[in-house]
Amino acid sequence: MATYHQQMQDIFHQYQSEVSPDPADLKDVAAWAISKGLWKPRPADIHARFAEDMAQALRDDYRTDKARRRYRVNQAVREWREGRQYSFWADIDTAPRSHMEKAFQ
Repeated sequence: MATYHQQMQDIFHQYQSEVSPDPADLKDVAAWAISKGLWKPRPADIHARFAEDMAQALRDDYRTDKARRRYRVNQAVREWREGRQYSFWADIDTAPRSHMEKAFQ
């Protein structure tokens, strides 16, 4: 069975042969692939996409302290549980000390 990346590559090559061999905007390729039933998001993909978008938004969240120093509000800690890696996020001003100690290691 082909890997997900191989399946995506096959869709792109099919697009090139059926639509145009010219350089393509991937949003156009996506619209074409979805309309042909070649690709559809899996529920897990939706959750993963949300988590990626949220993590980026949390990384971009800054505050300024009384001394006018800028600092990142949210801090992540990565942990392995049951053979899977998780990222746990917390606000630096309210997080438990144990979380922040791990975040800064």
